[in-house]
Amino acid sequence: MAFKVSSVAFNFVACVIFMVSVVVAHEGHHHAPAAAPSQSSSAIITSLPSMVAGFFGLVISFLVIKERV
Repeated sequence: MAFKVSSVAFNFVACVIFMVSVVVAHEGHHHAPAAAPSQSSSAIITSLPSMVAGFFGLVISFLVIKERV
């Protein structure tokens, strides 16, 4: 007889294991003081590719959800 695990329980356990591994990997890591971010007008231009990629991913996600529901 095989042991059956629901997908919700599996996902929960996988997330907990991931979070524990992140905390363990971060132990003993100390951040150095960083310089203040610059107030440049080109900040929008340099972050534009990231914004476009994020928006594109969001649109694709909504389209996939709409198709499955």
